[in-house]
Amino acid sequence: MRHPPLNDDDDWTAAESISTLGMHSSTRTYPTPQQKQIPPRRRNNSNNLILGLFSLNGLRIVAILLLIFTLAFRIKIVDVVEEFRISKQPFAKRENCQIVYALGVEGSIHHGFTPILQALAEQQVDNKGEPYIVEYANGRLRKALFGLHGETRSLDDETMIRHLFRKICPNDDRKRVYIEDISFPAGHVDETRSYRVKRQPSWAKMRDIRDIAQDRQAINHPTNLYKFVQSYSEYSEIKFVLIHRSFVETIASHTEFDGNVQYHANVIKGFILLISRFLKRTPLDPIEGKPLWTIVCMERLMKKYYNGDDERRNISRQRILNYLNLFLGWGARSTCQGCWESWKDSSKQHEDILGEARVDILHDHMKDLKQRTHGQWPPRIENGVEEQVCNL
Repeated sequence: MRHPPLNDDDDWTAAESISTLGMHSSTRTYPTPQQKQIPPRRRNNSNNLILGLFSLNGLRIVAILLLIFTLAFRIKIVDVVEEFRISKQPFAKRENCQIVYALGVEGSIHHGFTPILQALAEQQVDNKGEPYIVEYANGRLRKALFGLHGETRSLDDETMIRHLFRKICPNDDRKRVYIEDISFPAGHVDETRSYRVKRQPSWAKMRDIRDIAQDRQAINHPTNLYKFVQSYSEYSEIKFVLIHRSFVETIASHTEFDGNVQYHANVIKGFILLISRFLKRTPLDPIEGKPLWTIVCMERLMKKYYNGDDERRNISRQRILNYLNLFLGWGARSTCQGCWESWKDSSKQHEDILGEARVDILHDHMKDLKQRTHGQWPPRIENGVEEQVCNL
């Protein structure tokens, strides 16, 4: 008869069972409880972990983790305290906080004009003789306006706006000027930067540019100009300097965008119409009623426009600085040392670069643009100077 295998806990029961079957004790001996060797029990995982923590390496790991936790906690506390401190700061006076936006479609030579504007601002002084604090492309402002760096809150989020201006325009009686110039539209279709609304491939193939200009995504790309003025004007004086370049040169500067010249011209026309509508509907500062925008013609800065007449070009440049200073409220100092050092005159003949066939395509687009804008593009400044009259 087979018996099941014995284990330590069954010793006494098994011995009694064998005895009852008539087997002699001399045949097989079983240990008494005193003789029985009980194997040590395995330590459970928690005990192993505790002992491991108290080892030398374990103590080092614990110390490092505690240090990391302590530093993270202290940083968080500092952030919370800083946020609370900022939330109690008063705002600067509106006239001491100015946002100047060089507004233009893609290809309008932002990179050439913005340094001139910045240099002009940096040479201004306030009533106390202190120079303006000037900054271009401020990260906090860009985050709020365009949704860069992963900003998910809406452009007109009141909490975000109040926090922004407590940061960038503290109440210290200093004049601050923030210059911005992201183009309309901005970036590429596959842009990696985190705009709230990115460039859409569908715009290129819309048959009517009015469809682009009234498209909800286009109105909010790269930012919503209407919401910007409505929500930010309470805290800052906003000024737009419209920079205009001839349509042919504008398109020729980025022929590879949007697939081809035809598609790219379509997108640019749509955003020209969008900007044109904004300027027409929003001519004045909503707080003070002063003009909200002015215009600078890029052709008026170029030597080729004057057939190489440097003296005439220099006079026009000075007149442009004069009316910019007046429009921006920067006082009478319109001389600008080094303002034109960064400017590079282009002598390219873009008609030759594009070729006759593509220039003809652009001329057709220009006719369509005139029709859609009722001949009001480029816009004219009432009682403006000669330099403010731009050619399409």
